[in-house]
Amino acid sequence: MKKTSYALLALISGLLVATPCAAQGKDAANCKDHPLLTRITDYWIQSCTLKQFDAYAFMVSKGKPVQVEGQYTNIRYQPPAGLATKPSTLQVLRNVENAVKQVGGTSWQPIQARKH
Repeated sequence: MKKTSYALLALISGLLVATPCAAQGKDAANCKDHPLLTRITDYWIQSCTLKQFDAYAFMVSKGKPVQVEGQYTNIRYQPPAGLATKPSTLQVLRNVENAVKQVGGTSWQPIQARKH
Protein backbone atom coordinates (compact mmCIF):
# COMPACT_ATOMS: atom_id res chain seq x y z
CA MET A 1 0.00 0.00 0.00
CA LYS A 2 2.84 2.41 0.80
CA LYS A 3 4.42 2.18 -2.67
CA THR A 4 1.01 2.68 -4.23
CA SER A 5 0.49 5.84 -2.21
CA TYR A 6 3.84 7.24 -3.29
CA ALA A 7 3.17 6.44 -6.94
CA LEU A 8 -0.17 8.18 -6.71
CA LEU A 9 1.44 11.14 -5.00
CA ALA A 10 4.11 11.27 -7.66
CA LEU A 11 1.73 11.46 -10.57
CA ILE A 12 -0.71 13.87 -9.04
CA SER A 13 1.82 16.24 -7.48
CA GLY A 14 4.60 16.04 -9.99
CA LEU A 15 2.61 16.80 -13.09
CA LEU A 16 1.03 19.85 -11.59
CA VAL A 17 4.13 21.64 -10.36
CA ALA A 18 4.93 23.58 -13.52
CA THR A 19 1.60 25.26 -14.14
CA PRO A 20 1.25 28.62 -15.92
CA CYS A 21 2.09 31.88 -14.21
CA ALA A 22 -0.42 33.78 -12.15
CA ALA A 23 -0.09 36.72 -9.80
CA GLN A 24 2.36 36.06 -6.98
CA GLY A 25 0.60 34.88 -3.86
CA LYS A 26 0.98 33.34 -0.47
CA ASP A 27 0.44 29.63 0.04
CA ALA A 28 -3.22 28.67 0.08
CA ALA A 29 -4.79 28.23 3.51
CA ASN A 30 -4.19 24.82 5.15
CA CYS A 31 -1.74 23.77 2.41
CA LYS A 32 1.86 22.76 2.89
CA ASP A 33 4.56 20.90 0.99
CA HIS A 34 4.55 17.12 1.08
CA PRO A 35 7.49 15.89 3.21
CA LEU A 36 8.85 13.75 0.33
CA LEU A 37 9.13 16.53 -2.22
CA THR A 38 11.23 19.66 -2.39
CA ARG A 39 9.49 22.80 -3.58
CA ILE A 40 11.02 24.58 -6.55
CA THR A 41 12.59 27.80 -5.31
CA ASP A 42 10.25 30.80 -5.16
CA TYR A 43 7.13 28.83 -6.15
CA TRP A 44 3.99 29.11 -4.00
CA ILE A 45 1.06 26.76 -3.37
CA GLN A 46 -2.06 27.83 -5.27
CA SER A 47 -4.28 25.01 -3.94
CA CYS A 48 -4.21 21.55 -2.45
CA THR A 49 -6.42 18.52 -1.95
CA LEU A 50 -5.60 15.90 0.66
CA LYS A 51 -7.62 12.70 1.11
CA GLN A 52 -6.80 9.84 3.46
CA PHE A 53 -8.08 7.31 0.94
CA ASP A 54 -9.19 7.63 -2.67
CA ALA A 55 -8.68 6.08 -6.10
CA TYR A 56 -7.04 7.35 -9.28
CA ALA A 57 -6.94 5.77 -12.75
CA PHE A 58 -3.49 5.85 -14.39
CA MET A 59 -3.32 5.40 -18.15
CA VAL A 60 -0.52 2.83 -18.50
CA SER A 61 -0.97 2.13 -22.20
CA LYS A 62 -3.36 3.05 -24.99
CA GLY A 63 -6.82 2.78 -23.50
CA LYS A 64 -5.64 0.66 -20.54
CA PRO A 65 -6.32 2.44 -17.25
CA VAL A 66 -5.09 0.94 -13.98
CA GLN A 67 -6.89 2.12 -10.89
CA VAL A 68 -4.70 2.69 -7.84
CA GLU A 69 -6.01 3.21 -4.32
CA GLY A 70 -4.33 4.96 -1.42
CA GLN A 71 -3.66 8.34 0.10
CA TYR A 72 -4.37 11.11 -2.42
CA THR A 73 -2.33 14.31 -2.43
CA ASN A 74 -2.69 17.05 -5.04
CA ILE A 75 -0.61 20.19 -4.60
CA ARG A 76 -0.71 22.89 -7.28
CA TYR A 77 2.33 25.13 -7.33
CA GLN A 78 2.67 28.44 -9.17
CA PRO A 79 5.90 30.13 -10.25
CA PRO A 80 6.55 33.79 -9.44
CA ALA A 81 5.24 36.14 -12.13
CA GLY A 82 8.71 37.39 -13.13
CA LEU A 83 10.46 34.03 -13.35
CA ALA A 84 12.69 34.11 -16.45
CA THR A 85 13.41 30.38 -16.75
CA LYS A 86 10.84 27.79 -15.74
CA PRO A 87 11.69 24.11 -15.19
CA SER A 88 10.60 21.73 -17.92
CA THR A 89 7.89 19.15 -17.33
CA LEU A 90 10.60 16.46 -17.54
CA GLN A 91 12.65 18.21 -14.83
CA VAL A 92 9.60 18.30 -12.56
CA LEU A 93 8.81 14.63 -13.25
CA ARG A 94 12.40 13.54 -12.52
CA ASN A 95 12.41 15.50 -9.25
CA VAL A 96 9.31 13.62 -8.09
CA GLU A 97 10.52 10.27 -9.43
CA ASN A 98 13.84 10.59 -7.55
CA ALA A 99 12.03 11.45 -4.30
CA VAL A 100 9.79 8.38 -4.67
CA LYS A 101 12.78 6.11 -5.38
CA GLN A 102 14.61 7.41 -2.28
CA VAL A 103 11.85 6.03 -0.05
CA GLY A 104 11.65 2.66 -1.81
CA GLY A 105 8.90 3.43 -4.33
CA THR A 106 9.02 2.10 -7.86
CA SER A 107 9.65 4.00 -11.06
CA TRP A 108 6.77 4.93 -13.33
CA GLN A 109 6.56 6.25 -16.85
CA PRO A 110 3.61 8.53 -17.56
CA ILE A 111 2.06 8.24 -21.01
CA GLN A 112 1.02 11.87 -21.26
CA ALA A 113 1.69 14.85 -18.99
CA ARG A 114 -1.25 17.10 -18.28
CA LYS A 115 -0.73 20.71 -19.25
CA HIS A 116 -2.60 23.58 -17.63
